[in-house]
Amino acid sequence: MKKPTLSFGIEGTELTIQISPDIREQTIFFRTLQSLIAKSVVYRNNFQSSDNFSVTTNSTDQSKDLLIAIYGLCQRQNIIFEPLTLQTHKLVEQLKSKKNDYDTCREAAILARDNFLGIEYQSFKHSIDRLMTRTLREYQYRAAFFAVKAIMSCNFSVPGSGKTSIAYASFAYLNSLPETESEHVDKVLVIGPISSFQPWKEEFVQCFGSKRELSVVVLDKFTPDQINTYCRSMLTNEITVVNYEKVRRNADSFKIFLERNKTMLVIDEVHRMKNPLSQTSIAIRKFGDIPNAKMLLTGTPMPNGYEDLYTQFSFLWPDHKTIGFTYDQLKNLSKAGQNSLYAKPTIEVLQQNISPYFVRITKQMLQLPPPELPVIKTVRLSETEQKLYDLVNQAKINIDPNDLTSIRLLRAKVIRLMQVTTNPKLLKKPLNRISFELLFNNSVPDDTEESDDKDSFNPMIYDPLVLMASQASKNQISNLIEEIGVSTKLRTVLNLISDLVKQGNKVIVWTIFVQTMQDLRNLIQKELGLSVELLNGQTKNFRAEIIEEFKHSDALPVVIANPSAVSESISLHTCCHHAIYLDMSYNAVHYIQSKDRIHRLGLSPEIKTFYYYIQANNTIDERVYSRVIMKEVRMNQAIENELPPILQQSSITEIIEDLTAKG
Repeated sequence: MKKPTLSFGIEGTELTIQISPDIREQTIFFRTLQSLIAKSVVYRNNFQSSDNFSVTTNSTDQSKDLLIAIYGLCQRQNIIFEPLTLQTHKLVEQLKSKKNDYDTCREAAILARDNFLGIEYQSFKHSIDRLMTRTLREYQYRAAFFAVKAIMSCNFSVPGSGKTSIAYASFAYLNSLPETESEHVDKVLVIGPISSFQPWKEEFVQCFGSKRELSVVVLDKFTPDQINTYCRSMLTNEITVVNYEKVRRNADSFKIFLERNKTMLVIDEVHRMKNPLSQTSIAIRKFGDIPNAKMLLTGTPMPNGYEDLYTQFSFLWPDHKTIGFTYDQLKNLSKAGQNSLYAKPTIEVLQQNISPYFVRITKQMLQLPPPELPVIKTVRLSETEQKLYDLVNQAKINIDPNDLTSIRLLRAKVIRLMQVTTNPKLLKKPLNRISFELLFNNSVPDDTEESDDKDSFNPMIYDPLVLMASQASKNQISNLIEEIGVSTKLRTVLNLISDLVKQGNKVIVWTIFVQTMQDLRNLIQKELGLSVELLNGQTKNFRAEIIEEFKHSDALPVVIANPSAVSESISLHTCCHHAIYLDMSYNAVHYIQSKDRIHRLGLSPEIKTFYYYIQANNTIDERVYSRVIMKEVRMNQAIENELPPILQQSSITEIIEDLTAKG
């Protein structure tokens, strides 16, 4: 007796579907089939009454997507799938081939990760040594070998472990394969933040030297028409680098680029596309399974929760459920907490599901000379500063941890207290929404600060300074600000910078508010007579030039950086070994990545790395520092091939504790 059968024909946007009579008895299958067709077509004929019907879709891509979905449904429900047309037969054969590729790559990746391919691995190392000038570390060889075996993989190694070198090694090997082999690639398309542009160019030279002609183009200045022309050209560079915004606005052009070339797609700082509903994720998902190879790079794969992994792993092999969980299931897992009875076994299943697709180099594996013990410079607020701090701190807030208004009121108060201790002049400026998002969440904005949160609100209405009932109190605050002038913390930083520069050191100062960066720069120039530049969102078009000068010119001894803008991708460890934290936020991702700018692979054993923390005594400064350090310790406890722990956002309960803590 013949099994239930579905026959399928595709000709452009016109589809023909025939089902054997017994299929209607397969209730779950038939209802799912109805749902798939209803979501995808603009016209359907005789769907309910006939076993032979036709449907029309909006596009050929939609027709292919429907074919893939129905073919997969038949496979899962043990229904025979018969192609009616030559085009359908070819597409089904392609699907079967991809399934074989998926299984083959998965098994090869597991063997490579578990070190069962010894002879092949040694041959791979010899090839890399022949193709590259730079000699890799053992763990970098292994990470690159894993990548070329997995073909589609993630690299979650800590910042500063050489992920760019690993990517270039993987490309060099795949490019060296015969063109007839399916793994061969000719080009690399790198999607990353603007701060990654210069490293990709510099690392190419350091990795290949004279063994490969420099062939890197950055599309930062290209117009949409120029991008379209470039992507359709047959004369593109080996390495094409572009930022997320350009991809989001020109996704169709880059899709053509991928279709015309055998490409290895590298997504740098991939946690920036964590939200599956963001415009960035939607644009990149259009690329689907077009690239010949994929490598997704980030040192912080899940800054906010397990749901951050969903987009990354669902993009690796779009036709396969590699992660095994929906986005909402992962979100619920994050809410449950890592130590809950539900979470522990579920996390183990998640780890098993994704382990064939990612590699991780830990901080311990780098064997870097440890940084010196943190230098905490505690300053006592002046009498006037203390009055101002107390005045802002006494603003009354009705605390309800479950109420969004209460949460925003508390966060606004924390921001204002941070500003009082560092730069009281900031109290004259209105709060902005970016502060709310970046100072408390473990997220990093993309190059246009695209927000996935569509709930727009005006931060000013939560500002404790605005809500003060007494005009006298507002006047008192204004007078105190004028009386303070330059804060004690800024004076302390000035003295520290002066001492370090006199000793021949270069210094990077991290601070979270843009106005403070500008005020500090003016003070350094006026009182110390030193050249100083800013690294923030406003200087992103000149960032590469500033970094280049800081690295190679004695004329620029100091840079002031905003961790929300430049905590990723830049390397300063060859020129700078002193970092000063004028203030800190609850954003642990920013903090950890900023530290790694001067403490990363390539640091000489005799070099000492120093971190200085300027904290006002008995203020919010001390509590924020403690929270972030606790998160850093938890993250550094992760082991190789294990997901790092979630850098949980500071809960409203913690913020309440920090606001009410005494001394």
